Amino acid sequence: MITIITVTYNNFDDLYRTLYSLKEIDGIEKIVVNGGTCVKTKDYLSDFDGIAISEPDKGISDAFN
Repeated sequence: MITIITVTYNNFDDLYRTLYSLKEIDGIEKIVVNGGTCVKTKDYLSDFDGIAISEPDKGISDAFN
């Protein structure tokens, strides 16, 4: 299994494109770390088939860690 970790901060469109591109690939674990407050992103992740972590962060380095 391969794990794909995606970090986002109020960028729903790119997040959606990224996750959609992984939709047809088997054997992938998807983790999204959301540091923003975008309502569209939070709504989308509420029905996400992977692991979604939504919490404030202190920038991209904090989100990666």
